[in-house]
Amino acid sequence: MNKSWLYVLVLMLAGNFLLMQWPTLMTALAVNVFLLVASYFIFRRDPLIDLRASMLFIFGLVAINLLEAFGYLSSMMANLAFVALLIWSLAGGGRSR
Repeated sequence: MNKSWLYVLVLMLAGNFLLMQWPTLMTALAVNVFLLVASYFIFRRDPLIDLRASMLFIFGLVAINLLEAFGYLSSMMANLAFVALLIWSLAGGGRSR
């Protein structure tokens, strides 16, 4: 695993901790937007990572998380959407040719 992905994983865990402490919609929006921007700057520094594919995956995670936080997705549907996003990513979705 790449160090950049570990940094993003730590950011996700910290964001999840903040969301458990303050479970409001504004906190969810702020944490997810911060995660999206911070992961862009982390991935941009690493020349070995496909920036487009990685950002599409992170954007999918952020979108699923926000839809669940705003009440548009149940937790079961969010889990199914995550599995679909993971399968899409593993199948090569979003990769530059």
